[in-house]
Amino acid sequence: MTILAGKIEPMGTMTAEHSLIEIDRVRKSFGAHTAIDNVSLALGEGHFVTLLGPSGCGKTTLLRMIGGLETPNSGSIRIAGTPVESFSPIDRPTRMVFQSYALFPHMTVEKNVAYGLQRRRIPDAEIKAKVAAQLDVVGLSEKAKSYPSELSGGQQQRVALARALVTKPRVLLLDEPLAALDLKLRQRMQAELKSLQRSAAITFVYVTHDQHEALGLSDRVVVMEKGRVAQRGTPAEIYHRPANRYVAEFVGDISILDGTVRTIEDGGARIETPAGMFVASGPTVRSGDKVHAIIRPESVRVAVASGDGANTLRATVESATFRGADMLVEFRGPADVRIQTSISSTAPEAAAIIPGHTITLELPATALWLIPAERNSNASESSP
Repeated sequence: MTILAGKIEPMGTMTAEHSLIEIDRVRKSFGAHTAIDNVSLALGEGHFVTLLGPSGCGKTTLLRMIGGLETPNSGSIRIAGTPVESFSPIDRPTRMVFQSYALFPHMTVEKNVAYGLQRRRIPDAEIKAKVAAQLDVVGLSEKAKSYPSELSGGQQQRVALARALVTKPRVLLLDEPLAALDLKLRQRMQAELKSLQRSAAITFVYVTHDQHEALGLSDRVVVMEKGRVAQRGTPAEIYHRPANRYVAEFVGDISILDGTVRTIEDGGARIETPAGMFVASGPTVRSGDKVHAIIRPESVRVAVASGDGANTLRATVESATFRGADMLVEFRGPADVRIQTSISSTAPEAAAIIPGHTITLELPATALWLIPAERNSNASESSP
């Protein structure tokens, strides 16, 4: 990529292994509030990357800095190796889709989509062809002459996507674009977004606070906390191998056993907890380390037979929440330890889930994941 006449022009094609976006020690403050605190990230070419975290964690500020709508106080942002801090949003190879859609109400669908091309003074015949092709991609050809007020929320979102994609950006930035949609429409749009990203073969950087959305859409997830990166990795890594307690608790339901490592064994460690001794897997730990052992509800098994086997405990049913296909059951174990499990609503063992009943639970060592208690929330530094 080279710079010509103040604009970024593409130069060649990078493979998916290359870092298209490089964020190096970026900080951003608004008065006394630090929104982004020394963040470094490398985002790959052609990936669907989600910035995930609660409100106020800095994810939208980071997205806006990539797009040029905010300026870092320090640090640098490079796209395909070129520093972009001095480039305006229009001169970056990025386009943004907002939660509010930001469509021009006085323009038809085709004119909304054509707007970015017209600003580049592309010939009218070429604009017409590009707009028609892009509307066909998002399934809105028949709405070309309609106005935004005549469209549903999902259709308006697709117009916003078409307007951004028609200019062929290297990076599409999406700021909680589905938040205003109802559940069924949001689920359908998630599938459409994933399909669009694959067919367009461009990098999507997506902001959301919805963990299910992040895990379902993304190739890579960046979990943020208080302006810093808590962990980055594939959805499976984030979910099954969280780097710290914050990530474990934010992404999905978990049960936690606090304990101390007593011995190191092949493939894991034996830990002592108030609920008993358990073998767990995880990162390198040493004898005497304080740890959190976490497990997801779907990994906890209701034992067929009672008894004291390896990695088992006796626990009393506290509550059961029917969720359609499954039930989320909370148990109280020894030393007031709380364990959650999810059980298929039609499974034979579901009949035994009665508040007050005591049942044996199995916590497989391969699913019981160790997190050192002293590890802070910014431990993971590997690139997604």
